[in-house]
Amino acid sequence: MTCIVVRLCTPGLKLFLLLIAIAVGNSAAARSDAEILSLLHDAESRFAPPDESWFYETQEALRVEMQSVGATLENQGSTYADPWKEHIRWALLEKNLGPLDSINLAEIELSRRWLYSNRKGLELPFYAKLREAVDAYLDAAFTLSRPDLQAEFIEQVKLSRAQCQALLDNPNDTNAAALGRTLGWLERTRQLSTETAELRSLLSQPNAQILVAKPLIQKIMATQSPVVEQILPVSDRGEAPPTRRFQIPRTVHVHGTAHTVGSISLELVPNTRQAELSIVYNGQVDSHCT
Repeated sequence: MTCIVVRLCTPGLKLFLLLIAIAVGNSAAARSDAEILSLLHDAESRFAPPDESWFYETQEALRVEMQSVGATLENQGSTYADPWKEHIRWALLEKNLGPLDSINLAEIELSRRWLYSNRKGLELPFYAKLREAVDAYLDAAFTLSRPDLQAEFIEQVKLSRAQCQALLDNPNDTNAAALGRTLGWLERTRQLSTETAELRSLLSQPNAQILVAKPLIQKIMATQSPVVEQILPVSDRGEAPPTRRFQIPRTVHVHGTAHTVGSISLELVPNTRQAELSIVYNGQVDSHCT
């Protein structure tokens, strides 16, 4: 009865395997071009008219957050609060907390831009919820102020379909950015949320790609010592079966050492879906326990 622990990786090999794991990842099988384009099939019929309650819910959320932030700023005194409010264009936000037909999108966008400026202090959590509230309110106001949202939606769907095909034919940064802007419009107006999320996932590309071929793996492995020889303490416990009738089982404690001698190698496993490596150990483990 033994408990054996065998450590197969040297520090150098561990680092190499980590780099391999980062490079190859666990990517799923690529979807075909037809499957990707099918996500937008008949998408024009899936237009979702926005509810005006979206606008007033986000407006109320912004009003509540402005009251909270404003009260905190005012508690510091006007000499502290006024410069911050001027920087954020606070008056423009307050002015645009009215009915939908009175909203000036350009003024809200200007305030939002200054909320994301690089002024020291804006990065603090104190302003995070205010930025989120302005973003949500601006999206709702933008969407519900469109004179013919459905017509725009149909045009954006047609455009995204053409941009998907262009990106599949020629996957470069220009085509990717163009499609990203169109998907951004759909996300902002709360249209085709499932389709846009899946398209972003399927068409996104890594910032860097590393191809690791078998010869390279073999060369790197050749720099590592394949020999494994270790002596490790082992311990275990279990119950010895009774040898006589009515005898109570006994707990047996085992202690000793395990001597491991062998070698390891790294092998590529055939797999058309993802990169797969196996660490193969060949050797012998002798345990001496009492």
